[in-house]
Amino acid sequence: MIGGLTYDRLSLRLTPENLEVRMTFWATVHKGHVVAIKGTDTAPDGLRAIEALLAGVSAEPGK
Repeated sequence: MIGGLTYDRLSLRLTPENLEVRMTFWATVHKGHVVAIKGTDTAPDGLRAIEALLAGVSAEPGK
């Protein structure tokens, strides 16, 4: 759940040249529009930081 909407989530991890890169994609449909969010990080706590940021998102403008 992000902003009161239920999203599907896909998480990927790549390890090119000893560097771990994580990518997470969230997608849903809201009022006939696709809402897609992509988060990319290389730090171990990156996904938690992205999820904390998304926790403050609202699906309705001005809220």
